This record gives sequence, C-alpha cells and structure tokens, in this order.
Amino acid sequence: MKFISTIAAAMALITTMAASTPGLTQAGPASPSDHPALLEEITFLDIRAPGGNYRLEALIVRLAAAKGRLPVALLTHGKPRLPSELVNMRAPLMAPQARDLAYRGYLAVAVVRRGYGVSGGTTGQPTNAAYARCNDADLRRYFSVEADDLERALRVVAGRGDADATQVIAIGGSVGGGAALALAARNTPGLKAVVNLAGAMRLTDAQGQLACPQDMPIAALASFGSQTRTPTLWVYSENDGNFGPDAARKVHAAYVAQGGVATLKIAPSLQPADGHNIFELPAGRQHWLAALDPFLRAQNLPTWSAQQLDALMRKYNMPATRRPWLEGYFSLYTPKVLVRAPNGVPSYSASTGGLEPAQRSALDSCEKAAKMACNPAMKNFDIVSTPN
Repeated sequence: MKFISTIAAAMALITTMAASTPGLTQAGPASPSDHPALLEEITFLDIRAPGGNYRLEALIVRLAAAKGRLPVALLTHGKPRLPSELVNMRAPLMAPQARDLAYRGYLAVAVVRRGYGVSGGTTGQPTNAAYARCNDADLRRYFSVEADDLERALRVVAGRGDADATQVIAIGGSVGGGAALALAARNTPGLKAVVNLAGAMRLTDAQGQLACPQDMPIAALASFGSQTRTPTLWVYSENDGNFGPDAARKVHAAYVAQGGVATLKIAPSLQPADGHNIFELPAGRQHWLAALDPFLRAQNLPTWSAQQLDALMRKYNMPATRRPWLEGYFSLYTPKVLVRAPNGVPSYSASTGGLEPAQRSALDSCEKAAKMACNPAMKNFDIVSTPN
C-alpha cells in the first residue's frame, strides 16, 4: 500500500452569488472532477447576532444521490501563527475533510469563522484581541467567542431542506477543536458528538512569537467537561509542536475528571510535518478518520456501512480474511482507488493530487506484487462496474 501526498491544487473562488434559502447566499452545487458522486457549493451564511449581523463563508458538500434530510457535520479550522495570515483562510481549504464526511452520509458544512478570510463580523474578535490574554478566564472566553459562530452557523444550516438538525457532529482542528468543545458545553440541541483534533490555542504577538506558555489552555479546555455529557473524540499527535502528547493527556484527564466524556487517541508522529496540523495533513486525516469511524458507530451515528464493504467482497469474491485490510481502505481519506489483479491480489492508494495519481500508485503496487496486470475495483466509495 502506498500513499502519495501532493500540494492540493488552488481552488477557484466563486464571486458571483445568488440568493436562495433564507439566511444563505448561495452558488449552484457542482461535482468536483475527482468526486463525481458529490455535490458541493461555496456559500455565505447570513448570521444574525445581538452585536450586529455578519456573514460567514462556508463550503457545503453532500452525496449527489442523497435524498431527504442528512445528518450535519460541522467542520472548522485552526488559527495561523501570524495575524497577517488570517486573510488566507478560505472555505475551499477544508474541502478534503468535508468530502470525507460527505462520503460518510453527512451534509458536511465547513465554516470560516469571523475575522478570517472573507468572513465578516467584528474585526479582531477571533484574533489576539485584548480579551485573549494569557489567563484562564480570557482563554475560556476566547473559545466561547469562536463557539458563537459555530452555534449561529448551525441555526442557519438547520433551515436547509437537506439538513437534519437533530443529528449534528462538530469537528475542529486546533483552535477549532477548542471551539467545538466549547460548543458541546452549551448542550446545543441536536449536537450528538464532537471531534477535537489537536485542540489548543497559541497566543502570539504580531511577529508570531509565543506570548503565553503552550500548556496554558489546559484549564480552559478542561473546564468545558463539567458542562456537558456529549461524547467527544480527541486525536493529537506525538509530534505536535504546539500542544504535545503530554499536554493532551493532562487536559484529557482533567476534562474527564470534571465529568466530560472523552476518548483520547495519540497518533504517531506525522514527520516531517508538525503534528499540530493533524486536521488537514493527509497523514493526519489517515489517523483521525480511522478513529472517527468506530467512534461514530459507538454513538449510533452514520459512517460508511458494512453493506458497502460486503458488496465489494461479493462482487470480487474476496475471502473473509481480507475484511480488516479492506476496512483500512474504507476509512482512508479521499481521493483513493482500490485495484485488484486477476489472481485476487489487491492494493490501494490515496492521493491529494487526485484520482489519477491514486490509481497509478495503486496499479504500480499491485502489478509489482502480482506480476500481472491489475484493474480498478473501487474509486473512492464507488465500485467499478466493469474493470478497465
């Protein structure tokens, strides 16, 4: 099995928007070239708030064949090191994660919070404003302000005809992970589970220099455990340069001690990259998606189904001993391709570069092992009807 990680191609930004569902300014859905089974749209959520209305950029992805209302997966990002880099955060950057959730049956909504990219709102609220000083009370408020955007975004999304607001999961990376925990502490109606990926917060000055001890968020994050019983999954990495595994274990223990429900997974080092970027790195997605699937099943929430795997095994007459190996394919990030030789030897690969590089890598591995030609058996989550 071979994985290819390439720099994702820059995505075109949609500037012409047309009004649609109340509260939404929306561009027509379209299928990405490497994901024909999906529909995605770039949109703005019109947020109404006591301090003034604003808009949040969002990317919404779902299965094209899906009918009726879908459970909602709300995804949100972290914070760059430099305040000057906030403008670079755009919703399409979360397309890979949103697509992975859409394949699992969700209406995936990737939200860019206030002060980032082209999202509106009061300038400076999600940055190192005065309240985000290096003390427990201000750090709690910091995560709470971020959670305001998530809660308000959910209210708007709930108005969509394809959204089931009674089944919601929230997934966030870094600051977004802390915001998701803060959201859970509000016992938001319909929120069934939260996934915290390297949840933390790095306070820096304008030059990007650390202005607060890296373990300072421990008490703030742990405090949310006393206010909720929403199941949470926490995934951190061994080589997290911002909030390492020891800090992760401390905050997890403190969160649970205060009554929170949390499962902690420490992923191996994501070398050569910083493991704090586990939310977006392909190698990070490989680990947290594998932890996500059993977590969702334990909460009776949707993910890819055993029936999908059964159908693949029946079509190609695969032995039961292959099942655990195939489960690795189903949990893997997309785009991905599974191939098979006439003698039954299989291989699979994923690539951020697209289906073609993934297929080429899988075929190379398969043909090297089998010493014969191999053919695609599955692309992303779709069985190939006729080998080619």
